[in-house]
Amino acid sequence: MGDGAGPRVTVGRLGLSALHSLFNGAAGWPRKAPRSGLVQHISRNYAKNVPVTQLIPLDERIAVLQGFNPWWLGRPVSAPVFRRLAFDACRVYFDNPTLRRAVLLSGPRRVGKTTVLYQLAEALLGEGLEPRSILYLSLDHPVLKLLGLRDILALYHAHIQGEGRPTVLLLDEVQYARAWETEVKLLVDHGPNYRIVATGSASVVHRDRLAESGVGRWVTVQVPTLSFYEFVRIRGEPLPSLDPGLRPQDLFALPAADLLQVAAQLRPLLPLFQRYLLVGGFPETARQEDIGLCQRLLREDVVERVLKRDMTALFGVRNVNELERLFIYLCLHTGGILAHQTVAKTLEAYLVTKQDADFGVSRITGIDTEFLKVPAHVLCYLLGQAERLLWQ
Repeated sequence: MGDGAGPRVTVGRLGLSALHSLFNGAAGWPRKAPRSGLVQHISRNYAKNVPVTQLIPLDERIAVLQGFNPWWLGRPVSAPVFRRLAFDACRVYFDNPTLRRAVLLSGPRRVGKTTVLYQLAEALLGEGLEPRSILYLSLDHPVLKLLGLRDILALYHAHIQGEGRPTVLLLDEVQYARAWETEVKLLVDHGPNYRIVATGSASVVHRDRLAESGVGRWVTVQVPTLSFYEFVRIRGEPLPSLDPGLRPQDLFALPAADLLQVAAQLRPLLPLFQRYLLVGGFPETARQEDIGLCQRLLREDVVERVLKRDMTALFGVRNVNELERLFIYLCLHTGGILAHQTVAKTLEAYLVTKQDADFGVSRITGIDTEFLKVPAHVLCYLLGQAERLLWQ
């Protein structure tokens, strides 16, 4: 497609920085962004309120959907073999025929929520589900941001899978879709043929918006960072041969001799536990042997992306530098007590924002105020010894 002045430009070869600038509400286009082909066409017509379906050619829109769903063309799903505990929890809700709710996988970035969606698609295909009845969408894609969920489904039913047939919707990064909470609410209420599983990186997805429109329509599965058990399993390390019926609370009642035996069986895991504290509970870093690389990945992919992307796009934070200084302070004083009444109101607002973004800040309630003299406390729980993780 073009305006007569340039060659055809495919979606995959766009100046995506320019598209991201437009879709995220920036005031202008980057100076160095290409303005020919599809990008120029969109920028010229978007302001004229031209329908989105006229901005992007039909074959380009279908190509985006096919790119996210290779199983439509008979290609296998390349999902990791290791399955998190959240996968099993998701299947329990998904397979319940009487539960008319969407399933929301909520948690921080890079903990494996997208992987759970692909593993679910792989499992359903292995069980004989028709490939075209599974629709996976990464809703932070620039083109899908423009289209919106309603237009995407109309396109899907018109050209891929007929309307009214059973359909599995796998909605990744659902918070980036326009009016997603309303659209999904309507699908749950009036689309019995849909089974919906969605992911969201920021817990504001189900705190603020879902509190109003999603009551009775969502069931949330928390996807935290890896537990130590998952950390050991994802690395393929051998597990100790403990009594399967032994529970943590039972340790307090064990005789001293039995307790020493359990400790001896667990001793080989001590180096792994120390590594677990250093590299954090993220699947990508769990498999890496280079600790320096792990820490750099956490800084770049987890810390900086959440601070500089999610906080600005989802919460409207403008002064990222102040927010970053607050985060550093919390990491250096992790485990300490912070009474927000003694600091600026903006600091309290940033604490709430960090909590909503699943960014390692949680409120501790139920503390005896007569003992500590403060009503609320803040704990930075980003896994790993935070100061060593970020600055060592």
